[in-house]
Amino acid sequence: MSRNLLTLFKPRRQAAPLDELGGSADGGLAILDQDNKLVHMTPTRVASALRYFLARVQLHGTQGLPTRIALTSALVGEGVTYVARSLAAVVAYDTPASIAVVDLNWRRPPRDEDAERPVGLADAVEDGVPIDRVILTTSNPRLSLVPAGSIPVARRPAVAASKALASALDELEGRFDHLLLDLPPVLVSSEAMNLSQLADAYVLVVQQGATSEAQVEAALEEMRGGESLGVILNRYDTRIPKRLRKLVGT
Repeated sequence: MSRNLLTLFKPRRQAAPLDELGGSADGGLAILDQDNKLVHMTPTRVASALRYFLARVQLHGTQGLPTRIALTSALVGEGVTYVARSLAAVVAYDTPASIAVVDLNWRRPPRDEDAERPVGLADAVEDGVPIDRVILTTSNPRLSLVPAGSIPVARRPAVAASKALASALDELEGRFDHLLLDLPPVLVSSEAMNLSQLADAYVLVVQQGATSEAQVEAALEEMRGGESLGVILNRYDTRIPKRLRKLVGT
């Protein structure tokens, strides 16, 4: 198991001008939708930390960055989606590789049958909607988002283990160099383990102060059959002065 540990600091607000790919002059990265509206912002310090993480992964790996990377956590609310989008923004901005963030956290179908329901991967898997219809492009032509869509709770374990989902991901892989799979929490969702089998490697996201050491160990034990790229400590905060952090390499 990899011993890589990355710490992400608490984000700070930024309003720096953006270039055509969503990069700011100070190193931050934005994801803008087709209407040029902000979807996600990666602050400078987070982008820098993720660049270091990717460099470590590529340095110690034999095949470079895996094609499919699953990101998961032990519990709900540890920032998996935030990290997945930030990581994708870095890859799409820094390299010529294309990448898609695939959300596999299924939503509940709306109670009102007449309510408008956004199209997502669930529609491609369950209803045969063409895969191109569930891919959302961004201002960076190398970065796309694939929303999860809606699946009833009782159907989720079956869908997670289905050939239809595996085929949909194969089709997405044919369109992108890398897929980042945004998975449900390992200790909460019964389908998380089946979904993790669809990836080449995984990253565990841990939010500082939200998860106990025992819960982290339990999550890693559940994922022991997969290849680990490391642990990302999200929303890391410290009172150690910046001058001293540089000395100790924090």
